[in-house]
Amino acid sequence: MGKPLVAITGASGFIGVHLVEKLNLLGIDYILLTKENGYDILDKESMSNAPKFDILIHLAALNFVPNSYKGSSNFYHTNVSGTINCLELCKKYNAKVLFPSSYIYGQPQYLPIDEKHPTA
Repeated sequence: MGKPLVAITGASGFIGVHLVEKLNLLGIDYILLTKENGYDILDKESMSNAPKFDILIHLAALNFVPNSYKGSSNFYHTNVSGTINCLELCKKYNAKVLFPSSYIYGQPQYLPIDEKHPTA
């Protein structure tokens, strides 16, 4: 078996940018499933045109909680429907999915939050 191909959504976000840098350093092959590359997590058809991959790291989401109160429907649609489209694509290719979240920390006790921060 060859090296796995990693697909990334949300590659232009804070975590995504650093992830891409690290994958480059490690020599890991990846594809970016971004709007700039013709893939929109909200458009099932565009996502279905993605090339086969082995692992999806799903980082594309709306994540600024205060804005979720103003636009709940948009947050729900983007985060839930977008994730469903990503999961359907993973099912199509029998690929694994990684879906990280930083909200396990709750209200920050200090900034920047690191891995030693208590969870809530």
